[in-house]
Amino acid sequence: MKLELSKLKGVCPDQLAPFEGLWEYTKNLDHYPGTIFRFPLRLGTTESKLKKSKLELDGNVIRRLMDAYFCEARISLLFLRRIRSIDFTIYGKHNLGWSISRQTPLDEDMKSFSESVVCSFTKNGDQDTKVAGNDNWWVAIEDLQPEAEQLPYSPRRLIKNIECGIAALVSSKLSSHSTGKVLREILPPRMFSILPLPILSDLPIYIHATFSLSGDRRSLIVDEHGEESHGSSWNRYLLGTALPKLYISFLEDIGARVPRDVINFWPQSTPPKRSCSETICSSFWMELPKSSRRLFPKAQPSSNLGRRQAPELFDIKKAMFDFLPEDQSTILAPLLLSLELPLVRHVPKSIADNLKAFAKVKCITGSVLRELCKKEPNRLLLQKAVSKNPEVLEVLLKLAIPAGDDQSDLDGCHFLPLNNGTLGTLKLLKPHIVSTEYYMASTEEIKLFEFASTLLISTETGKTFEKALESRKFNIQKLRLCHVKNLLMERVEPKTVSAKTIYGSLSSGNIGIRVLIHLPLGRVF
Repeated sequence: MKLELSKLKGVCPDQLAPFEGLWEYTKNLDHYPGTIFRFPLRLGTTESKLKKSKLELDGNVIRRLMDAYFCEARISLLFLRRIRSIDFTIYGKHNLGWSISRQTPLDEDMKSFSESVVCSFTKNGDQDTKVAGNDNWWVAIEDLQPEAEQLPYSPRRLIKNIECGIAALVSSKLSSHSTGKVLREILPPRMFSILPLPILSDLPIYIHATFSLSGDRRSLIVDEHGEESHGSSWNRYLLGTALPKLYISFLEDIGARVPRDVINFWPQSTPPKRSCSETICSSFWMELPKSSRRLFPKAQPSSNLGRRQAPELFDIKKAMFDFLPEDQSTILAPLLLSLELPLVRHVPKSIADNLKAFAKVKCITGSVLRELCKKEPNRLLLQKAVSKNPEVLEVLLKLAIPAGDDQSDLDGCHFLPLNNGTLGTLKLLKPHIVSTEYYMASTEEIKLFEFASTLLISTETGKTFEKALESRKFNIQKLRLCHVKNLLMERVEPKTVSAKTIYGSLSSGNIGIRVLIHLPLGRVF
C-alpha cells in the first residue's frame, strides 16, 4: 500500500522519527525526493512473530553486512533509471559509512544509445581514514521492440520496458582528498536485471537485460523444460540475438573513446559450458563477419602514443591483421606502418584464433609481403627501414621467401640486398626481355669489384635466395669469370685530361703509370 508522506507523518510519526536529520529529511516535509528503507532489528531477547532466524542482527553485524554491500553498491547504479545515489550511515556517527552517487550528465535530457557514466564513491573507516574516488564507465542501453511472438508469456503483468545494456569499466581512480591509499578491486563482471544478479558474466563486460528470472532472482531460465520453461525461450532470444548484436555495437562506440584499450573488452577466453556467456559468445562470433561496424583500431607508431588525435578504426573487411609472433611483429611494425596499411596489431591469441577462422579476414602473410615488395613506391620505404634496422630485411625475407621449390611468386620483388645498401629487383628471365643481372660474390670479390657494388650480393646474404638461384630462372647467379666484363662496364671513366694539364704534370717530374690488375692463378669465377 502506498501512502503520501503528508498523511503518513501524522498517522505514524514514530516510524519516521529515526530519519530526522538524515539525508536532508525533516519532519516538516510533505514530499521527499528519494526513498528511505528502514530495517527494524530484532535481538535475541526480542519477542516478535516476525523474527524467525536465531541470528542476532545487532549493530556490529549490520555494519559488517553494509560494509560488504559497498562493493556491490559500486556497480548497482549502472542500469537504474531513477536512483542516483545510495548512502549508508550510522546514526550519531556521521564519520562512518559510505556513499555511492552517479554524476549527472552534462545534458540530462539527451538520452543517447551510449554514454560516459561516472560513479563517485566515498567510504569512511575507523581512525578518520577515507577512501574516495571515481569509477569511470562506458554504458550502452538499447530499448527493444521485439515481435509479439518473441515476448515472454506472463499472466501476471504486461512487460512495458524491455531493454538490454552493456557496461565496461574504463578506469578507477582515487581522488586527491582520499586518505586511504588502497582501492579495493571492483566486483568482477556480473549479469544484471536492473540490479546485479549473483551470476558472473564470464566476459570483460557487465551485462543487463529484462530477463525472465527464477522465483528467487538467483538464476536465469534457459532450459526448455521445467515449471518455468515459458521464460526460457525469451532468455535465449536475449542471450543469443539481442545481446550479441548490442555487444558489437557497443565495441564500436567504446572503441572511438578508448581505441588502444578496446580490445580488452572483447570476449577473451572460452566460456563455461551451458553458461549464459557461451550463448552470447557463440552468437557474437557468428554475427561478427557480417558486421560493418568499425571495431578494430589502427596501429600507431610508438612515437604517436602520447599525441592527441582522432581515432581511426576499421571494419573487419578492411582491416589488415598482424598475427605474427611478437618479436617479428615488433621488427616489421615501422615498415608496415610506413606503407599506410589498415594495420591492426596486438590482438590477443584467443581473439586472433577466432578471427583466423573467418575465410575473408586479411592478415600479414608471406604472399601479402611479396605483393607489397613488388610496388615501386615501396622500394624506398623498405630501403629506409632496412637502413635504420637491418633486422627488418632479415625478418621480411624469412617470411616472404616461399618454402617450396616454386619460387615464381618472387618475380618483381624489390628486396635483393645489394652491396651498396640499395635493393635490387628479383626478376624471372623471359625471352627477348633484358633484366639487370645480379651476382653473388665472396667478400674478396666484392672488395675487388667495389666499383660494381650495385650488381653484387654477398654470398652470406644470398643464401636466402638459394632455391631461386638453383632454379636458374631468375636474374641472380654466382659470379663467374664470364661476368667480369659486365662488372667492368660499371667502372666510372676517368676524367678527360687537357694537354696543358699533361704538360704541367710532366714539367713537375710526374710519370704516367699503367696499372695492371693480376687475378689470382687458378681462381674460377
